[in-house]
Amino acid sequence: MGDALHSRLQIRFLAQLLSIAACLNCLQPVAAQQNVILRIFDYKSAKPMAKLHLAIVAFNGDLSQGRAATSTIVMRTSTKTDENGTVVVTIPEPLPEHVRVSSFDLFESIPDFSPAEVLKSGIVVQYGRANQVQKRKVSARPGEVLIFDKRVRSGDRVLQEMP
Repeated sequence: MGDALHSRLQIRFLAQLLSIAACLNCLQPVAAQQNVILRIFDYKSAKPMAKLHLAIVAFNGDLSQGRAATSTIVMRTSTKTDENGTVVVTIPEPLPEHVRVSSFDLFESIPDFSPAEVLKSGIVVQYGRANQVQKRKVSARPGEVLIFDKRVRSGDRVLQEMP
């Protein structure tokens, strides 16, 4: 009878210790994170571009050619857009200076943007070769980047490869 009581007390003590440890773990400061929503559309039809492969890099400093030593990469990820042409990117705090989104599936490169500006007012990136009729008069909500571009087709790739 004494052994059973002793083992119950040990189990109760361990359970209390685990609950205290869990509470202490909850009190540790967690790095805040912000979500930025990327939405990619076809510049002519304004239809979402699904299943685009994207590489996303958040960095501080200058990441242009020859200046890699003056930059610090904060976050790097690769993902695909969903059926709505959307990707949610979690940006760590403190906010990096720049975010770069690139894709071999898009005709034009996307300019780097400031996550602070996106969170404050949102950004719209228009396709550079679109005429005035094709450019959409849209506005992005805070935390949102709207990108209008052209998907690279296999025929475009063949033309790029030819000398």
